[in-house]
Amino acid sequence: MERRVKKLFLSAAVVLCCIFFLGKKGTAGYITPTYPGFAPNHNGKIAKSLVLIPGAKAVGNSACWNCHPQPVDPDKLGLTPKGWKLNIHSEIPGTSHCEYCHGNASLHVADNAPVKINNIAAWPPAKINALCETCHFKGQSVIHAGAHLDCLNCHSFHADPMGNKYLLKYAVERDVCYQCHLRIKAEFNMFSHHPVNEGLMSCTDCHKPHFSSKLTMLKNAPQVFGARRSVEACGTCHPAEAGPFVFSHSTTAGCLACHSPHGSPQEFLWRLPQPALCLRCHTGSSLQYSLMAQDCTACHPAIHGSNSSRNFFTP
Repeated sequence: MERRVKKLFLSAAVVLCCIFFLGKKGTAGYITPTYPGFAPNHNGKIAKSLVLIPGAKAVGNSACWNCHPQPVDPDKLGLTPKGWKLNIHSEIPGTSHCEYCHGNASLHVADNAPVKINNIAAWPPAKINALCETCHFKGQSVIHAGAHLDCLNCHSFHADPMGNKYLLKYAVERDVCYQCHLRIKAEFNMFSHHPVNEGLMSCTDCHKPHFSSKLTMLKNAPQVFGARRSVEACGTCHPAEAGPFVFSHSTTAGCLACHSPHGSPQEFLWRLPQPALCLRCHTGSSLQYSLMAQDCTACHPAIHGSNSSRNFFTP
């Protein structure tokens, strides 16, 4: 009995410690800010200087709701008192106040002057990102940062929170990515494609838009370089094709040597029809057989790799 009581107390102590330490960092790698003041991390002072309005004092959210009632645009439900209560930011001490990001609003309220409040959407990208990074850890990808994008290109702080967990600019994730990636959007409409438009997959199943320095921003192969990078990423859903094998169909480009990852006019996401696909690398004596068969995989069914046949005749 005494042993059980000790174990119970020990378990309770562990749970309380976890709640205490994890609670300080919030959820999903974010630091929870406090109000009044700013997030207790190394960027707090930067954010305070960003939103500072000389001579202005805090007035609270109720003063904001007097002039920002139910908006005409249904996509801005988050700007209303009821909609704001459903927004994840409203649950965090600090960002639950409009003035945390827009600055103290007393001068703005008194004169109804737009120039006396921070219109964050009009800021340059670097300044917007610096404000968001007060609470959200730094980690912009090389590609997105290099394209001079800011957080508001993809997210809306006041987005409709219903069915929009990450406060994306559009309710469907693919539409956010399609703003810039028009070629990829076209590929997803091709004959053979990953079912992103059908809603069975999303871009972030394969890619990681934040905290990535890889040019492809692949999600499942962060520490892999070269040809194996695509093999590791694709192997998450296609383990049978990824191997490892005793005899591997290794190439310099991994899966992407033969497959177009988003979409293709050819079956199986092939870049070219057979035998043209194989003849890009396999020339010489194999040419006559390829032209006769018109289908290399008829004789080489284990095309991704084999544990028994060097020529991929059998698995």
